[in-house]
Amino acid sequence: MDKLLNPIKAFRLRYLPLLMVYFTRGFIGLTAVTATYFMKDQISLSAAKLISLGIWTGLPWSIKIVFGSVIDGISLFGNHRKSYIYLGNFLILLGTLGMVDHASTHILFNHLGQFGGLLITGLLATTGTVVAGIIASTMAIELVDPAGDVQKELGEIQVLTQIALAIGSLGAAAITGFLAAHYSTAVVFGLAAVCPVISIISTAVVRLNKPTHESVFNRTLIIAGGIYAVVCVLCGLYLAGYAQPVIFALSFTVISSLMYWITKSMPKDIRIKFFISMIAIFLFRTTPGAGPGLSWFYINKMGFDQEFLGLLSLTGAISSLAILWFFMDYMASANIPKVLTWLTVLGTILSLPDIMVFYHINDLLHISARHLILVDTAAGTAIAELSMIPLGVIIAKNAPPEQRAIYISLTASLMNLALVCGDLLTKALNNWFVVTREDFSQLGQLLIWSLIISTALSILGLIVLKVSELRKA
Repeated sequence: MDKLLNPIKAFRLRYLPLLMVYFTRGFIGLTAVTATYFMKDQISLSAAKLISLGIWTGLPWSIKIVFGSVIDGISLFGNHRKSYIYLGNFLILLGTLGMVDHASTHILFNHLGQFGGLLITGLLATTGTVVAGIIASTMAIELVDPAGDVQKELGEIQVLTQIALAIGSLGAAAITGFLAAHYSTAVVFGLAAVCPVISIISTAVVRLNKPTHESVFNRTLIIAGGIYAVVCVLCGLYLAGYAQPVIFALSFTVISSLMYWITKSMPKDIRIKFFISMIAIFLFRTTPGAGPGLSWFYINKMGFDQEFLGLLSLTGAISSLAILWFFMDYMASANIPKVLTWLTVLGTILSLPDIMVFYHINDLLHISARHLILVDTAAGTAIAELSMIPLGVIIAKNAPPEQRAIYISLTASLMNLALVCGDLLTKALNNWFVVTREDFSQLGQLLIWSLIISTALSILGLIVLKVSELRKA
């Protein structure tokens, strides 16, 4: 009963507006099933090309340091917080309305083709999400009562924001299948445009603690980040198929160097723990997947319709919320080795049902494919996001107050690079094992190799943590 009441006991009314910001970030997922069918039926790009599109539209996450530096050092309309979250949500709104155009009139981006049009709208939405996310994370830290137990409240707010995000995802999942089955793609994307508007209204009423430090204009970080962004664009224009691996290598080098430089003010033992934790989580999050081919297989071969895909989303959202709710104290403790150990075991086990269904092993066991995938989804949702909570607590506790946005953005950039690395591996696997909307013969091999690589990288991360602990002992 105590675990059930922990999030309720931790809640404060002054948290509500910020929690609404996180709620809307989750609720915008109401387009999930619609987007899946849209990409399958109305977009002709190959699986590898769609994965490549995802890597490009995720680029703003990798230059998050630029946004963090600007936010910490340059006020927008007189402040460093709310104006930026307004800007971020406005960009999200533009990106969402761009998707409405893709699904209906094609007036705005028709001359760019499918890839170019989706790239522009994706970059708008992602950039807005990055900016709004940095501010939301920073505002969560600045809600803490400095006269109370700061560390305990930091952990509680970290988990409460994730619970709000999960509740938003739950609400979206409850209706995503219904919307996809009964309304046009343009209408569903139009409904999603309400989310950034709600987030703007919620931000307007958030009451933050008055800043106790002067803003820091970090010219070096801003210039370095700007040069990096320009180089990324030039690579995209002139390196063709080699652009994404080159940009990843460049990004990793730049962000790691900036992280090394910015953390010099940390005590040595905290700094070492910080870097070891990031290495382990980076490896854990570098998880290649099957790509869109798996969804195509379930729709075309297994007959999963919009309502069932919506049920999968709902089940996953409920599971994610339950895990966050009941394991609030455990996740907020920042015990990274234990958290990553059980997440690794769970992630490996939960990769098996897809393989079982493809090879019809479930039929031999007299288990319905739908039931197996339903249980798998229920247990496997939000594993990667859970791994970020302990690291968030460490940042909140140890980052200098005047540089919190920079720390958050640098760490998030590095963790996003792990996802980019996973996407590059996914793209490579999809080039080796080609899956189309009609031919799924190589999907099984793709799933098996994805599992092997993901598990090996997660175990390597745990070994890094274990060796570090043994050396300290």
